[in-house]
Amino acid sequence: GYDFNCITLNAADYGVPQYRERVFFYGTRIGVDFEAPIPTHGENRNPYNIVLDAIGDLANKGEEVSNHVPLKHGEKNIRRYQLIPEGGRLPENDLPADLYRKNFGNTFKRLDRNKPSLTMVPGHNAFPIHPWLDRSLTVREAARIQTFPDDYIFSGRRDKQCMQVGNAVPVQLANAWAKQVKGVLDNYEKE
Repeated sequence: GYDFNCITLNAADYGVPQYRERVFFYGTRIGVDFEAPIPTHGENRNPYNIVLDAIGDLANKGEEVSNHVPLKHGEKNIRRYQLIPEGGRLPENDLPADLYRKNFGNTFKRLDRNKPSLTMVPGHNAFPIHPWLDRSLTVREAARIQTFPDDYIFSGRRDKQCMQVGNAVPVQLANAWAKQVKGVLDNYEKE
């Protein structure tokens, strides 16, 4: 007896400093249709939130910030990172022979500090490359991009923390969708 539907939302349109599309599936037996919440950011709205504003203050901080422990990269990967321009990816076809490998996947992309981030994915214990430091993002930096508050602490091994952050729906996006659903249901109850 349920009617099912889905809505696709881009997190950047709701104040998250990250381009990330999420599909929300819902089912209802009350005959109401849910529309997407009105975007708060983007063209003709507030400017998109950017990486610099989300993580810029963490660049010179260390382990005194929870979950802000950089991954210890090998010398070869650091040399690869040094070749990646801000907002770009590793120039795989122009690498010195000693830096080449068969498959680079999605891990060798550097964020642009003046744009929303690429989508945070949990990967192999590493997030995208920091915009100006030659390392991947820390769990805390990725969590900030996912709009988790700093008092939200991720536990377990680092790879599990990366999975928790990377698999999460960005907090501000979840909040926008929850408010939309609540508004529709509140109006339904009034009728």
